Amino acid sequence: MVKKLALLALALGLVLSFAGCDNFFLGGDTGTLAIYLADMPVNDVAEVNVTLSKVEVKRDNEWVTINDFEEDDDHDGVFDLLKLRFDEALLGEEYLAPGDYTQIRLIIAAPEAPEDGVPPYEGQESYILKEDDEKIPIFVPSGTQTGLKINHEFSIEADTITELILDVDVRDMLVKAGESGIIILGPTSIKVIDKVISGEITGRVLADDDNDGTVIDDVDVIIKAFKEDDDPAAEAVASTEEVNGVPAGSFKLRGLLPGDYYLTVEAEGYKTTETIDDIAVLEGETTQLEETIFLEEESNDD
Repeated sequence: MVKKLALLALALGLVLSFAGCDNFFLGGDTGTLAIYLADMPVNDVAEVNVTLSKVEVKRDNEWVTINDFEEDDDHDGVFDLLKLRFDEALLGEEYLAPGDYTQIRLIIAAPEAPEDGVPPYEGQESYILKEDDEKIPIFVPSGTQTGLKINHEFSIEADTITELILDVDVRDMLVKAGESGIIILGPTSIKVIDKVISGEITGRVLADDDNDGTVIDDVDVIIKAFKEDDDPAAEAVASTEEVNGVPAGSFKLRGLLPGDYYLTVEAEGYKTTETIDDIAVLEGETTQLEETIFLEEESNDD
């Protein structure tokens, strides 16, 4: 009997998939879980490296291992989140019993913050590398023990596939703890997206430089998607250089429920674009904006 595997992936966005199949080990049906990681990027750092030791999900107060990277011969568990701004990375695969699950847990190779506030750099496995080659360690409270717990309720059903993306907001993650200068990674910087029922919007933003578009690389260009509420449904930062073949100035808005959206684009020193209306998003599909968005610099008449 052919069985479907549960997949777990990580990509500045994390995607979980569930598919049902007969399970002769358990004497019943099982579901397949896939988790991917994705990233909401920033442009003032070169790398954001996170080393995972284990990925787990929780059901009935018990943790089920999806992948143990210490036993994975194909991947060392190291992920550069900035390389995942337009992609998702698979984290692992495992059979899961149908039922309700309540949490996702990432065991990260990152020690707890030092009591004296002096971060060790020697042998640091999770760290930020800035453009000037400065290395800043990332710490997770109890990261190597209880792990980073993400509260999210989801269900596994037989004969179905469910995909979840763990979308890491790097801008929110890069917060210094007090005066110590260390970076602490917390679960609030991770948004869980149901990939199957949501869609995406991709596009490109450039500076309107004498009618010749140029990449804006000195400030963050922030793109927000709105549906009906005052709060954005999703937001992203345009890239400042090519990433995995995707040209500089590009962006991707993830986790949008089907419907019509409008976008706003802002960047310090540039005029805010007029609202881009009536962008249709469909389930499980990517809506590509046909035209490049051009930003005009603010005048210095003062």
